[in-house]
Amino acid sequence: LIENWPFKLAYDLFFAGLKKADRVLIAGYGFGDRPLNKKLSEALGDLDGPKRILIVERVGADSKTSQQKILDAIGLTTPHDYTLSLEGIPGVVDGDTWKEWAAD
Repeated sequence: LIENWPFKLAYDLFFAGLKKADRVLIAGYGFGDRPLNKKLSEALGDLDGPKRILIVERVGADSKTSQQKILDAIGLTTPHDYTLSLEGIPGVVDGDTWKEWAAD
């Protein structure tokens, strides 16, 4: 599906932008789409320079389960690769995790 128009165009544009970004926010995504996970893994492994990656999980998610899911899906292995928030989207926006991720 990713290789067919118009989806290929959308994915190409998305990943071109991702490669140029200095910050990456993944929120509201459960890592269940294998083709997208493969592309994310490739893109995050081929980024230009260091990135700040913030992954926001739903409130109440288990940290170890979430970390394993992220590892299995896109290969980010350590907290040095990304920051994981279990505050949910509304909770993270005004918190310290967001401020650190968004700071210049």
